[in-house]
Order: sequence, then structure tokens, then C-alpha cells
Amino acid sequence: MAIAVSVGQTKRFVTESDRSLPEDQQTVFLLRPLTARERAAVQDLSVLDTADNSVKLRVGTIHTLTVEKGLTGWSNFRDAAGTEMLFDAKNVAANLDRLSPDDLVEIYGAIADMNTVTKEQEKN
Repeated sequence: MAIAVSVGQTKRFVTESDRSLPEDQQTVFLLRPLTARERAAVQDLSVLDTADNSVKLRVGTIHTLTVEKGLTGWSNFRDAAGTEMLFDAKNVAANLDRLSPDDLVEIYGAIADMNTVTKEQEKN
């Protein structure tokens, strides 16, 4: 049975490195699943056919574009001086530039998981 993507659904996500901290010190990222069109656009832009007929994935592009579309906000995100970084819905590039490479990859994985139908969901 087909399962609709809940585009308005957001999920709170805490990175592995923050999970051992007290809740009031954890950074919480707000994520949503990609729509089918967004996912297709990411896939189309992220695969490169080379002259020798091999396919190479542009992993950095896959991660960046997925997080660009799926990251909708954050709370308690601070710089090294302790200043809270505000999420700017109008400046996606600035938001992405504030993420460490490791956090970007981990957030990518969480968004990708949201776009995967589990066996349990298939049963329902």
C-alpha cells in the first residue's frame, strides 16, 4: 500500500554528540521529509555519468541539498562564544555554513531515514 509523505510533519533531532548532555544544553534540529520532487531533484543533481560509463555519486552535493530542503529550524544552537545562532528561513546558505561537516552528515542521515518506509509502516 502507498503511504503519503507528511510534508508538514517535523521531527526533533539531536545529534549523537549532544545526546549525553542535559536536555537544556542539547541543540535540537527540526527536520522534515523531502517531497518526491525534492528527492528526485537531489538525485538528478547528484549523479554524474563519466566518459567511461561509470557512475559517480557526488556525496557532498547529496548531503548539502538534502539538508537544505529538510532542515526547517533549530533551537539552542550556539557558537564557540556561547552566542545563540538564530535560524534564518530566508538565508539557507548561512544556516548550512553554521553546521559542522559531521553534523551536516548526521542530519542528512536523519532526513534520509524520514524518507524511508519501514517494514512496520508497510504492514499498516
